[in-house]
Amino acid sequence: MLVFFAFRSLWTRGTRGGRRATWALFLVAIVLGPYLYGGVLWLSLPQVLEVSTDLIDPPATRQEAIQFEQSPTIIVARLVDAYPEITGRRYDATPEFVFDRISKLADERGWTLVSRRGSVGISDDLFGEFMKTSMLLAIPRTIVIRVRDENDKTLVDMRAKLEFVNHDLGTNAKLISSFLSELDFALIGKAE
Repeated sequence: MLVFFAFRSLWTRGTRGGRRATWALFLVAIVLGPYLYGGVLWLSLPQVLEVSTDLIDPPATRQEAIQFEQSPTIIVARLVDAYPEITGRRYDATPEFVFDRISKLADERGWTLVSRRGSVGISDDLFGEFMKTSMLLAIPRTIVIRVRDENDKTLVDMRAKLEFVNHDLGTNAKLISSFLSELDFALIGKAE
Protein backbone atom coordinates (compact mmCIF):
# COMPACT_ATOMS: atom_id res chain seq x y z
CA MET A 1 0.00 0.00 0.00
CA LEU A 2 2.85 2.36 0.78
CA VAL A 3 4.32 1.78 -2.68
CA PHE A 4 0.94 2.61 -4.22
CA PHE A 5 0.70 5.85 -2.22
CA ALA A 6 4.30 6.73 -3.13
CA PHE A 7 3.57 6.32 -6.85
CA ARG A 8 0.31 8.27 -6.48
CA SER A 9 2.16 11.12 -4.78
CA LEU A 10 4.89 10.98 -7.40
CA TRP A 11 2.31 11.19 -10.20
CA THR A 12 -0.03 13.84 -8.76
CA ARG A 13 2.42 16.14 -6.94
CA GLY A 14 5.71 15.35 -8.63
CA THR A 15 7.42 14.58 -5.33
CA ARG A 16 10.84 12.99 -5.14
CA GLY A 17 11.62 9.33 -4.48
CA GLY A 18 10.77 7.68 -7.78
CA ARG A 19 13.77 5.34 -7.68
CA ARG A 20 13.07 4.24 -4.14
CA ALA A 21 9.41 3.63 -4.95
CA THR A 22 10.45 1.58 -7.99
CA TRP A 23 12.85 -0.52 -5.88
CA ALA A 24 10.13 -0.99 -3.27
CA LEU A 25 7.73 -2.17 -6.01
CA PHE A 26 10.39 -4.61 -7.25
CA LEU A 27 10.91 -6.04 -3.75
CA VAL A 28 7.16 -6.32 -3.16
CA ALA A 29 6.83 -8.21 -6.46
CA ILE A 30 9.56 -10.65 -5.38
CA VAL A 31 7.93 -11.25 -1.99
CA LEU A 32 4.30 -11.46 -3.14
CA GLY A 33 4.91 -13.05 -6.56
CA PRO A 34 4.88 -16.69 -5.41
CA TYR A 35 1.67 -16.12 -3.43
CA LEU A 36 -0.03 -14.47 -6.41
CA TYR A 37 1.12 -17.29 -8.70
CA GLY A 38 -0.18 -19.90 -6.23
CA GLY A 39 -3.49 -18.04 -6.00
CA VAL A 40 -3.87 -18.04 -9.78
CA LEU A 41 -3.14 -21.80 -9.88
CA TRP A 42 -5.57 -22.41 -7.01
CA LEU A 43 -8.39 -20.64 -8.82
CA SER A 44 -7.71 -21.79 -12.38
CA LEU A 45 -6.92 -25.50 -11.93
CA PRO A 46 -9.32 -28.21 -10.72
CA GLN A 47 -9.09 -28.97 -7.02
CA VAL A 48 -7.83 -32.55 -7.08
CA LEU A 49 -5.26 -34.46 -5.05
CA GLU A 50 -4.57 -37.30 -7.41
CA VAL A 51 -4.39 -37.79 -11.16
CA SER A 52 -4.36 -41.07 -13.08
CA THR A 53 -4.01 -42.04 -16.72
CA ASP A 54 -6.63 -44.77 -16.20
CA LEU A 55 -9.86 -43.70 -14.50
CA ILE A 56 -11.67 -47.02 -14.95
CA ASP A 57 -9.07 -49.23 -13.26
CA PRO A 58 -6.38 -46.95 -11.78
CA PRO A 59 -3.11 -48.43 -10.53
CA ALA A 60 -3.61 -49.07 -6.82
CA THR A 61 -1.01 -48.49 -4.14
CA ARG A 62 0.14 -51.48 -2.13
CA GLN A 63 -2.05 -50.43 0.82
CA GLU A 64 -5.13 -49.96 -1.39
CA ALA A 65 -4.57 -53.33 -3.05
CA ILE A 66 -4.61 -54.97 0.38
CA GLN A 67 -7.53 -52.90 1.68
CA PHE A 68 -9.86 -52.99 -1.33
CA GLU A 69 -8.66 -56.28 -2.89
CA GLN A 70 -10.33 -56.57 -6.32
CA SER A 71 -12.80 -53.66 -5.90
CA PRO A 72 -11.25 -50.48 -7.29
CA THR A 73 -14.60 -48.62 -7.28
CA ILE A 74 -13.68 -46.71 -4.12
CA ILE A 75 -10.42 -45.57 -5.70
CA VAL A 76 -12.16 -44.56 -8.94
CA ALA A 77 -14.83 -42.63 -7.03
CA ARG A 78 -12.12 -40.39 -5.57
CA LEU A 79 -10.50 -39.62 -8.92
CA VAL A 80 -11.82 -36.79 -11.06
CA ASP A 81 -11.34 -36.64 -14.82
CA ALA A 82 -9.69 -33.24 -14.55
CA TYR A 83 -6.95 -33.77 -17.12
CA PRO A 84 -8.35 -35.78 -20.06
CA GLU A 85 -5.21 -35.15 -22.14
CA ILE A 86 -3.15 -37.34 -19.80
CA THR A 87 -3.45 -40.92 -21.03
CA GLY A 88 -1.52 -44.16 -20.73
CA ARG A 89 1.12 -45.22 -23.25
CA ARG A 90 1.60 -48.37 -25.33
CA TYR A 91 5.04 -49.61 -26.36
CA ASP A 92 6.34 -52.32 -28.67
CA ALA A 93 8.64 -53.77 -26.02
CA THR A 94 8.52 -56.43 -23.33
CA PRO A 95 7.09 -55.42 -19.95
CA GLU A 96 10.38 -56.21 -18.21
CA PHE A 97 12.28 -53.91 -20.58
CA VAL A 98 9.77 -51.09 -20.09
CA PHE A 99 9.77 -51.53 -16.30
CA ASP A 100 13.58 -51.43 -16.32
CA ARG A 101 13.49 -48.07 -18.15
CA ILE A 102 10.85 -46.78 -15.72
CA SER A 103 13.03 -47.77 -12.74
CA LYS A 104 16.05 -45.97 -14.25
CA LEU A 105 14.05 -42.79 -14.92
CA ALA A 106 12.57 -42.87 -11.41
CA ASP A 107 16.04 -43.30 -9.93
CA GLU A 108 17.35 -40.35 -11.96
CA ARG A 109 14.53 -38.21 -10.59
CA GLY A 110 15.35 -39.21 -7.02
CA TRP A 111 12.19 -41.21 -6.37
CA THR A 112 12.35 -43.87 -3.68
CA LEU A 113 11.03 -47.32 -4.61
CA VAL A 114 8.52 -48.33 -1.91
CA SER A 115 7.34 -51.60 -3.40
CA ARG A 116 7.43 -53.67 -6.55
CA ARG A 117 4.56 -56.07 -7.10
CA GLY A 118 3.41 -58.55 -9.71
CA SER A 119 5.16 -60.60 -12.31
CA VAL A 120 4.68 -61.10 -16.02
CA GLY A 121 3.26 -64.50 -16.85
CA ILE A 122 1.35 -64.87 -13.58
CA SER A 123 -0.63 -61.64 -13.21
CA ASP A 124 0.41 -59.86 -16.45
CA ASP A 125 0.89 -56.67 -14.39
CA LEU A 126 3.97 -55.16 -12.83
CA PHE A 127 3.49 -52.41 -10.26
CA GLY A 128 6.09 -49.98 -9.07
CA GLU A 129 5.20 -47.73 -6.15
CA PHE A 130 7.48 -44.76 -5.59
CA MET A 131 7.65 -42.01 -2.98
CA LYS A 132 8.75 -38.45 -3.65
CA THR A 133 8.65 -35.39 -1.42
CA SER A 134 8.00 -31.87 -2.65
CA MET A 135 11.05 -29.67 -2.79
CA LEU A 136 9.86 -26.79 -0.66
CA LEU A 137 7.64 -28.24 2.09
CA ALA A 138 8.60 -31.95 1.89
CA ILE A 139 4.98 -33.02 1.36
CA PRO A 140 4.95 -36.73 0.46
CA ARG A 141 3.68 -37.82 -2.94
CA THR A 142 2.89 -41.42 -3.90
CA ILE A 143 3.45 -42.44 -7.51
CA VAL A 144 2.17 -45.79 -8.78
CA ILE A 145 3.13 -47.07 -12.22
CA ARG A 146 1.49 -50.14 -13.71
CA VAL A 147 3.07 -52.01 -16.62
CA ARG A 148 0.53 -54.36 -18.24
CA ASP A 149 1.35 -57.08 -20.76
CA GLU A 150 -1.08 -56.96 -23.70
CA ASN A 151 0.50 -59.82 -25.70
CA ASP A 152 2.29 -57.86 -28.46
CA LYS A 153 2.18 -54.47 -26.67
CA THR A 154 2.96 -53.14 -23.23
CA LEU A 155 0.58 -50.63 -21.60
CA VAL A 156 1.90 -48.16 -19.03
CA ASP A 157 -0.53 -46.40 -16.68
CA MET A 158 0.50 -43.98 -13.99
CA ARG A 159 -1.09 -42.38 -10.93
CA ALA A 160 0.24 -39.61 -8.71
CA LYS A 161 -1.29 -38.81 -5.34
CA LEU A 162 -0.39 -35.92 -3.03
CA GLU A 163 -0.86 -36.39 0.72
CA PHE A 164 -2.05 -34.02 3.48
CA VAL A 165 -3.17 -31.05 1.33
CA ASN A 166 -6.45 -30.22 -0.39
CA HIS A 167 -5.15 -28.95 -3.75
CA ASP A 168 -2.18 -30.12 -5.82
CA LEU A 169 -2.00 -26.92 -7.94
CA GLY A 170 -1.57 -29.05 -11.06
CA THR A 171 1.70 -30.62 -9.93
CA ASN A 172 0.50 -34.23 -10.28
CA ALA A 173 -0.57 -33.65 -13.89
CA LYS A 174 2.77 -31.98 -14.69
CA LEU A 175 4.67 -34.81 -13.02
CA ILE A 176 2.81 -37.52 -14.97
CA SER A 177 3.05 -35.63 -18.25
CA SER A 178 6.78 -34.95 -17.94
CA PHE A 179 7.58 -38.49 -16.78
CA LEU A 180 5.67 -40.09 -19.64
CA SER A 181 7.36 -37.74 -22.11
CA GLU A 182 10.76 -38.81 -20.76
CA LEU A 183 9.69 -42.45 -20.98
CA ASP A 184 8.61 -41.90 -24.61
CA PHE A 185 12.06 -40.48 -25.31
CA ALA A 186 13.79 -43.35 -23.49
CA LEU A 187 11.79 -45.87 -25.51
CA ILE A 188 12.01 -44.00 -28.81
CA GLY A 189 10.91 -46.14 -31.72
CA LYS A 190 8.90 -48.38 -29.39
CA ALA A 191 6.03 -45.99 -28.61
CA GLU A 192 2.70 -46.41 -30.39
